[in-house]
Amino acid sequence: NIDNEFITIYNPTDKIINLYGWYLTTNPMENKLEQNKIIFPINTWIRPYAGIVVTENASAFILETGFEANFEYRVDSDESIPQMLAFKAFRLPNTHGVVALKDGYNHTIDLVVYGDEKGLYPGWNGDPIPVKSGVILKRQGFIDTNTSDDWVPPREYRIGQTNYPIMKLHCKGRVQTFVSPDCSYNVIVRNLRNATDSLLLNMYMLTNPFICDELVSLLRRNISVTLLLDDSPVGGMPDEEKFLLNRIKTNGGDIRFLKGYRYNFNHAKYLVIDNETVIVESCNWVQSGVPKNPTYGNREWGILVENKSLASIFLKLFYEDFNSDIYDIIEYNMPLLDSVDFYISREEYSGIYDPCFNSMILRGEFNVTPVFSPDNSYNAICNLIDSAEDSIYIEQLYIHLLWSDGSLNPFIRHLIDRVEKGVDVKVIMNYNANYNMSESIETKEYLEDHGVKVKFIPSNWSYFSNIHNKGIIVDDSSVFIGSINWGENSVKSNRETGVIIENKTIARYYTNVFLYDWNLSAPYTNVSISTSQQHGNTIYILSIFTMTFAIIARDWRRRRWT
Repeated sequence: NIDNEFITIYNPTDKIINLYGWYLTTNPMENKLEQNKIIFPINTWIRPYAGIVVTENASAFILETGFEANFEYRVDSDESIPQMLAFKAFRLPNTHGVVALKDGYNHTIDLVVYGDEKGLYPGWNGDPIPVKSGVILKRQGFIDTNTSDDWVPPREYRIGQTNYPIMKLHCKGRVQTFVSPDCSYNVIVRNLRNATDSLLLNMYMLTNPFICDELVSLLRRNISVTLLLDDSPVGGMPDEEKFLLNRIKTNGGDIRFLKGYRYNFNHAKYLVIDNETVIVESCNWVQSGVPKNPTYGNREWGILVENKSLASIFLKLFYEDFNSDIYDIIEYNMPLLDSVDFYISREEYSGIYDPCFNSMILRGEFNVTPVFSPDNSYNAICNLIDSAEDSIYIEQLYIHLLWSDGSLNPFIRHLIDRVEKGVDVKVIMNYNANYNMSESIETKEYLEDHGVKVKFIPSNWSYFSNIHNKGIIVDDSSVFIGSINWGENSVKSNRETGVIIENKTIARYYTNVFLYDWNLSAPYTNVSISTSQQHGNTIYILSIFTMTFAIIARDWRRRRWT
């Protein structure tokens, strides 16, 4: 309910430009005297390679973005922000319209046409830009074809979102690889215990009582603990999480929640220790994600990178998302769980997995690319796939075949392109018969029809609670680790994080894990998954041995699918 609009103009030249007398209008074809307009006042200059933001409500703009606009119009909400000179009513229509920047002689400098606008405008060719409510129209670079192609991005922009470009860093430092269920708990706990100053944690879900113990221990050692979580995860915030957050808050932790305005979900999973060590994971901090007992849990990948350059980027991202001056940040200020009778289970779940992967520590040189959604993940992942010459190995919770407009998932399109060029592409996906798996089956069939090798690992009767990973390995030399599922929201709408590491030794670690999973056969049980239309997603259990009954006793409520 923030009534606000804004326009940014940018100077892509190496010259300072005097904007005095220039104006913005939404009816550029009218006589100059009849145009509605907001006019830049005297002494308005735009520097080379710089932008100027014009907003109708400067106070609202700060709430939405965390920074100040340069000019204000329609209302005077902030005396420190200069006012544009207004002539007639200037408002941006929601469903369609045109916005033009003109100089003092009514010459059109640039314009944009959007929505279902029907008019013809000199300086614009073809259809308007398709648009829906709540998004920002943003030009994609400075080559101006005067068409919607200049403006249609692979992501949606919303006010207040970050916009990190793809940045490849050449780093020296310590890297530690780890996977769940095998060794994630020990790696995370050991590095938490080594913290000396601070911990910043952005986590979609936190219900692991043993990890909570470690956070409380940090606070009791006077180490600052700062948490950012999603305000409303799928299924709602469980009582276990409320209970643990109360514990952390009571002991001095700083906790805030990100509502679904800038981003649909805050689905990131990373932490920064002592401003120099970054841990990025596919796993939530739940018992199946970071299991204390390594015989039980999800298949997850994680990585630790000790490097101040990388840490500084994640620190900046964290504080931009955590900024309480922005309207969608909720500060923890009261107990979330009032019941004094609530009890959280501290049972160590066990399973039938035989852990076989230790963590690996590497000290040396490597390239790392931070990957953030919705900022740069689409291009970063497509570029990674397109770089493959020999092999692509993917392990994913799920892969959506189609996006909301009915088009093929572009990641699938890029995979098929690699197959056609002779690249070996293997995909592992989760299969859980407790859910409707028709979409995953459809994806599997489509991929296989186009030469991709696909394997389902059934969660009900396999070694793992779920295949919850979101990993990619290319040519046994580059690896992506992070929180990004292969669905449209994960790329366009959620806050997600990951890294691409270029180093053969590091990539080989995850290749070994992938191939281990690829070669798995169901323990104790022969499972057949029908992908025909006749049988849908029925699972035929051909033989079940007594030893599998112990698995049934697991608390299936704890299987988190995000």
